[in-house]
Amino acid sequence: MIPFNKPPLTIQEHLKLLKDRGLVIECDQSAEDFMQHITYYHLCSYWLPFEEPCESQPRTHQFKTGTTFDQIKNLYEFDRDLRMLVLNAIERIEISVRSKWVNVMKHAYGPHAQLIPHAFVKHRGEWKYRTGLQKWIDTANDSRETFVKHFKDKYKEDMPPIWAAAELLSFGSFSRWYKFTKAPEMRNRVAKQYKLDEKILVSFIHHLCIIRNHCAHHSRLWNRNISIPFIIPSQGNGDLIDSLIEYSDPTVSKRTYKIYNTLTMSAYLTHQIEGGWSWRARLKDLIKSYDIDLRAMGFPKDWLNRPIWNTDDIG
Repeated sequence: MIPFNKPPLTIQEHLKLLKDRGLVIECDQSAEDFMQHITYYHLCSYWLPFEEPCESQPRTHQFKTGTTFDQIKNLYEFDRDLRMLVLNAIERIEISVRSKWVNVMKHAYGPHAQLIPHAFVKHRGEWKYRTGLQKWIDTANDSRETFVKHFKDKYKEDMPPIWAAAELLSFGSFSRWYKFTKAPEMRNRVAKQYKLDEKILVSFIHHLCIIRNHCAHHSRLWNRNISIPFIIPSQGNGDLIDSLIEYSDPTVSKRTYKIYNTLTMSAYLTHQIEGGWSWRARLKDLIKSYDIDLRAMGFPKDWLNRPIWNTDDIG
């Protein structure tokens, strides 16, 4: 262990350092203006793939011959636009699945289904029904939403009916309430509306919570190793199964979890929700406009030939 003794550098000093390492900067002023709003450390994760591989320690951080600042900027801007597009899909999926879960629960257990203990798993690992419910009640008590105030002024229950109270749940909290809905039949009543098994949908919703956190904190998606993948369906919609990749797939060079499967399932679900392929089209346009090497995102070589990406006739 050694003490950290690197001095802070100005933007101009950072740009000189990058030039000394072989980066081509065609316009110093343009690069300086760009880095006025993005820290050196935030940007550096986008230029790591452009560095020469180095077996020695410490790394030299020399750039591959011909690497330009504009290439790094292009990759950064692609990743930013990708995060915005993924957040767009997550919003549609979250609201849709939550709505369908609410409809199933209210008809099975009544207006205050969340207050029915036997409808949920009481305790499993990190989940405790009473703790989850109290957190939900506390959120309602602290809320300044107009509909919550109206309910408190008019009714005696601790919280609004499930169709209103569900609006107060974070995505992460909702994913747990859906996961720990006790009866698989109830979970499947939701999942079957997307032509999925409940285990697949539960897994994907949890996975999307992780992806959403990356997006919300402006973290890199483009070549990220995904820490919590979702269960790949083995039965059901053949077009979906054929479009996803198992990580023994010979067209994928490394057994690492990348964003490709997330994007594929998002394209499938947004199609199920909206009945069209507008989200898929926007993603394909984004990829085309930035001319990005898709291998870092886990895309197989034949992705454009897989059903989700090349046909409109998917159930």
